[in-house]
Amino acid sequence: MTNRRRPNPVTAETVFRTYQLDDELRQALKSRRQALGLTVRAFVAQAIEEELDALVEAVKRELPMADKKGRPARLPLTEGLLGRLQEAGTATSLPASRLLVACLARAASRKRRRISPGKKAEQ
Repeated sequence: MTNRRRPNPVTAETVFRTYQLDDELRQALKSRRQALGLTVRAFVAQAIEEELDALVEAVKRELPMADKKGRPARLPLTEGLLGRLQEAGTATSLPASRLLVACLARAASRKRRRISPGKKAEQ
């Protein structure tokens, strides 16, 4: 004789995925979830509903996608600059090429000239 459960409409659509969360984030999630009186399922749903759109817009603004109409550009990069981009890519889990495009886009969109630290000391 098998033990059959009655279908639960709440969990019928739920798919569980495993993600690596550090202990700090786990504790912060637990504290915030308990303060709001939410279940894990409700907290995850609320976090995605409230945060995802703004986060996507910020990423699109700060890390522009490569335009399909764009043309290849040959850029002069030293080993040191490539290393910095690769380190940043590893730290953020983003491709170094996306970070390079974001750096160029931010620098090109500045309205005021930024004084480098070496120039400040001389003035």
